Amino acid sequence: MEGDSLKPDEVTFLNLLKGCQTEEHLEFCQLIHNCCIEYGHETDLYIGSCLVDVYCTCGRLIEAWRVFEVMPERNVVSWNAIVTGCAERGDGEDVLELYEQMQVEGLHAEDITYVSIFNAWAKTTNFKQGRIIHSLILFSGREQNLFVDNALVDMYGKCGVLCEAFKVFRNMPMKDIVWRNALISCYAQHGTVEEAVKLFEQMEGDSLKPDEVTFLNLLKGCQTEEHLEFCQLIHNCCIEYGHETDLYIGSCLVDVYCTCGRLIEAWRVFEVMPERNVVSWNAIVTRCAERGDGEDVLELYEQMQVEGLHAEDITYVSVFNAWAETTNFKQGRIIHSLILFSGREQNLFVDNALVDMYGKCGVLCEAFKVFRNMPMKDIVWRNALISCYAQHGAASKD
Repeated sequence: MEGDSLKPDEVTFLNLLKGCQTEEHLEFCQLIHNCCIEYGHETDLYIGSCLVDVYCTCGRLIEAWRVFEVMPERNVVSWNAIVTGCAERGDGEDVLELYEQMQVEGLHAEDITYVSIFNAWAKTTNFKQGRIIHSLILFSGREQNLFVDNALVDMYGKCGVLCEAFKVFRNMPMKDIVWRNALISCYAQHGTVEEAVKLFEQMEGDSLKPDEVTFLNLLKGCQTEEHLEFCQLIHNCCIEYGHETDLYIGSCLVDVYCTCGRLIEAWRVFEVMPERNVVSWNAIVTRCAERGDGEDVLELYEQMQVEGLHAEDITYVSVFNAWAETTNFKQGRIIHSLILFSGREQNLFVDNALVDMYGKCGVLCEAFKVFRNMPMKDIVWRNALISCYAQHGAASKD
């Protein structure tokens, strides 16, 4: 533009700044910022707001503050950006101070500002300042907004303050399936499966039909044998609503039944699944290995290849860890041979699991071979190998 004797205006800089939305663009942002100062546009309302927003997006709160403080006036974009930036850093006191300052300047926070604040505090699991802002919203008599309510449910839920999350949810004028699922997920994640199931059972009364996400969220909470009854109830509901053969629900059911030690039920689900993913394979293979069913593991491993699925590193780690506990290394050695034969790239976690399996089973020469060929030999696994030698009476081994 300079070569063409054209002077950049506000629109030029705004367009340039819109392209700087990640940390890798920070250098360009700083260059554009310097040009804004040079051409006298730094204090422009829209350019200033955009600079604040970009610096916050790039995680540069100090630079954002510098621009924010020299702006003669601010709009909701600049306020939203700086408030959200502070909330994401966990600077609760600054957020409250800025919130009060907004009122002083005659600006009322918009719904998007509240959503940004509550979303940020949900990530930091810092709900105390969020609860203060929530109280101020209620005190002001502000009209309810679905997105703000959703953000509050999410914040309280992720922070484990489930009673507050439920209060907000209960008072929402519209309770759609998305946010009921979110609340069910919060209950399940925090171990209150009974409450999650109650919410699920209330769906019929609210004329809401559970979907795949509902069942997945419920199943995530069933991770111990004491939740088996709930798991079976949810399983029956999955069948009733025609979701049992869904890839992700089926995989989750297999995983949960295996975790609860119910291999027969896991097999039943596994066998009716029209397709399987690595989660279902990993669960069923690992459980067979834990029971010492070596032949089944090898058969399943071959079946995976037939179905065009290649075992992932996590599957190998699970299998070798299971065989380490049962001290049954023979089938593990066969799987190890197949890995070597396939030319699969080495993986530190798989190698570690192999060292552990061979070591615990007393096959020290094999453990040492794997260890010797590892590209990275950290102190943890050197110590583990030394421990294996010592336990098996080979204390003099280097």
